[in-house]
Amino acid sequence: TGIWRVGGIAGENTGNIKMCSASQISLILKENTAGSCVGGIAGENTGNIENSTAQQSTKTEKNNELHIQSWVDGSYMGGIAGKNSGKIISTNASIKINTGAVLAFLNDAGGACGGIAGENTGDIRYYRFTGQIENGGRGSAYMGGIVGINGSANGAKAHIESCYVYDRQLNERALTAQNKADNGQSKTVYASGENSTIGGI
Repeated sequence: TGIWRVGGIAGENTGNIKMCSASQISLILKENTAGSCVGGIAGENTGNIENSTAQQSTKTEKNNELHIQSWVDGSYMGGIAGKNSGKIISTNASIKINTGAVLAFLNDAGGACGGIAGENTGDIRYYRFTGQIENGGRGSAYMGGIVGINGSANGAKAHIESCYVYDRQLNERALTAQNKADNGQSKTVYASGENSTIGGI
């Protein structure tokens, strides 16, 4: 089977998505194909996502929350995009876009998971993650409040600017989740390559 791309608005975005939101849905990867990706707005983004958010409902019932889950080892999962090589930005630097979701690896799953993007080789600016990241899977996992992996081994330029995890308590929960995979296989967030830059985190 091929690679799956699953998103709340688009499976794959190569164009422009502006001022859109997704909530009160569940996005679940179950087909066991490594490299598949799932995101609150787009499974994979190579275009532009502007002023768009995927977030928990204000209602307290669990079936009204935004849930993003992967049962697939080697998958990419993010609150906005599973994989981003394009732009995820707020066009007003003084207004941070809140993104809240419950993201979780399950069963034998692992991969890269971030509050905004699982893997970023593009540009992410002026976003805030207010959700929850969990690792209930047994695979190796890169997990971070903003991105799971920033940059790539081939030196692709990656930029994160003025992005925030809502509070220290949430950040600690996200970091603690890394250690739940079997045999200590989870890995920390990293930026690779001379062209990678991180700011405002």
